[in-house]
Amino acid sequence: MLIRNGFKLVVNEEEAVRVRAIFELYLQLGGLVPVVQELAHRDWVTKRWTTRKGRERGGKAFTKTNLHSY
Repeated sequence: MLIRNGFKLVVNEEEAVRVRAIFELYLQLGGLVPVVQELAHRDWVTKRWTTRKGRERGGKAFTKTNLHSY
């Protein structure tokens, strides 16, 4: 946990499991394209969230580009 400017950063364990799995896949498969293909096979998508204005974001398939930016 990290506290900065009065805010707490708390690890979401469910998300952390997926993040670790994605890193492990990268180490096993050796590249982003095979990882993207495996994530598609598992039906994993980017995190879904709602903006303050109520708009839905995320929930899209991983691509080489968006996976690289995470």
